[in-house]
Amino acid sequence: MESSDLTFTSLEEIEALHQAFVNGEIALRDFHHREHLAVAFFICLQNDKAKAITRINEWLNKYLSRYGRQTEFHATITGFRVVTVWQYLASNTSKALLEQANDILRRFGNTGLIKQFYSRELLNSDAAREDFLLPDLQPLSALL
Repeated sequence: MESSDLTFTSLEEIEALHQAFVNGEIALRDFHHREHLAVAFFICLQNDKAKAITRINEWLNKYLSRYGRQTEFHATITGFRVVTVWQYLASNTSKALLEQANDILRRFGNTGLIKQFYSRELLNSDAAREDFLLPDLQPLSALL
């Protein structure tokens, strides 16, 4: 995820992506990890951690329901992404917002990052799919 093609050129671009997500205007095939992180970034700018998790869970469930894919929602994976972004924002307040957004993509764009925190058994559990669970391999504080 080092490619500049994956970074954003403006905050307006991120806001437009967020709005398109909320309005269900992004095709499922076009909503990848980059987009998920960008939407989480935008939501975390406006909400505390708990509210950000609630909002993205609601919108993601609604989004997946449009495609008949609501069973693919995973609360722990989504929560992990939101907490990652939120913790980054809380510890990098001196950077410009666009720089923060692109730094989040560079640092947390690896979809395998979650495997350093959660065992396969925990991630595959029904409990993890339904509710945000804390990691079993190392604490979330190790993210930064």
